[in-house]
Amino acid sequence: MRLRRLALAAALLGCFGTSCEKKQGAAAVVPDEGVTMRYDLTPGQTYAGHINQKTIIETPMGNVEMRLEYDIALMVTGSTSPDGPLLAATFDNIKANAIMPGGIPAAAAGFDPKVATTLNGVELRFNMNESGELENMPELPEGQPPAIVAIMGQMTGGLRSAFARLPDEPLKEGGEWSRDRDEDGTTSTMSGKLKKLRTNGDGETVATLDTESNGKMKREVEGKTIEGTISGLSTIAFVSSAGYASSLDRKLRQTSNMADVSLEFDVTWEKGEKKAVEIQGEVQAVTDPCDADYVGGEECPADGGEQQAITDPCDADYVGGEECPADAASAEAAPAAAE
Repeated sequence: MRLRRLALAAALLGCFGTSCEKKQGAAAVVPDEGVTMRYDLTPGQTYAGHINQKTIIETPMGNVEMRLEYDIALMVTGSTSPDGPLLAATFDNIKANAIMPGGIPAAAAGFDPKVATTLNGVELRFNMNESGELENMPELPEGQPPAIVAIMGQMTGGLRSAFARLPDEPLKEGGEWSRDRDEDGTTSTMSGKLKKLRTNGDGETVATLDTESNGKMKREVEGKTIEGTISGLSTIAFVSSAGYASSLDRKLRQTSNMADVSLEFDVTWEKGEKKAVEIQGEVQAVTDPCDADYVGGEECPADGGEQQAITDPCDADYVGGEECPADAASAEAAPAAAE
């Protein structure tokens, strides 16, 4: 029963969603309207990430501590959807370690560090918009061994926590923003503040953001209803002039009827080169070459618009080069004979 509680608590980790900043130099020159922060999601853009995460599950038997460290090769593909461009994240150099209470084997609780290396090369694809909102994260595979599910769940949670949720409007130093979340059984409010703006040694503008979130959660995991509260604190270094977060230090806390869980994520990113990719967008619904939103090879006719359906030159709405015959026009103008 105790091991089952540990496994259930570990299964929650994938549901969660920052440390070394570059040295900051002089204060950045800020436009009057403030600094706009958006991720650079140009097709073909690559990023190299490193995530070091720690999870502590508090149980009556003692604390369970799990550590996971891995690299991520991230690329913006040429595909897009209403949820944002499609990103491909490939995991590598995965290292795992677990400290269990009472000498319990880690594998017995569904976390086997030896399995971690078998997941090197795993790729996850998901959508993200320029504000850092993630969508369509793949579900964990069904029918896999518990150790695979547990580690993949933590890696998915780490990936979710590796991006900053950015303010919608430009901000100046000291500016604040907030955002509500209601999804996957979690309702929460996140508030943020632009703590400072500096120019680093590479001449890049770096915004230091502090965020705090609080909320409630209710989920069904393996037939059990898990209810509780969640809270989090994050510090983010966002390179606004280059469109990416160079570091994120995130601490999360979950208190529930199953177990109390603390999570820490130490994330760093470096911006890489752009690669050639095939651009693949949605099939557009606009087919009229004269429409302002049309994209394609057809040209708008000189007379403009789609070809008209009226072909009778005697019709009042007809537009064209043919003339209405005189006898047809006279007949049309004559009154109908009384019956």
